[in-house]
Amino acid sequence: RLFYEHNPQVTLMRTNPAECTELGRIIAEKVNLSTGPVSVLLPTEAISVISAPDQVFHDPAADQALFAAIKDNLREGIKVLEIPAAVNDLAFSKAAAHALLEMLD
Repeated sequence: RLFYEHNPQVTLMRTNPAECTELGRIIAEKVNLSTGPVSVLLPTEAISVISAPDQVFHDPAADQALFAAIKDNLREGIKVLEIPAAVNDLAFSKAAAHALLEMLD
């Protein structure tokens, strides 16, 4: 297993593709419960600072397993936007704000 010690009190473990598949299914189930407007935004470059290219948790296969499971398990009609940015990038923030504003109209 791949571990990352964030600080003396917090150690993170990188999820593998099988675990990401299960997490994606769980996320989709929760999103499917929504009763109002909803969209799912996927940051295709990195889901965290330490999962970006050249970082300790970079694992494109695991990220793709997560994204595929989310998309495969969402009910019909839920919009999925794949954003070619890392979750902490300004481009992702702008896409999220734009998606929110679209749903508020």
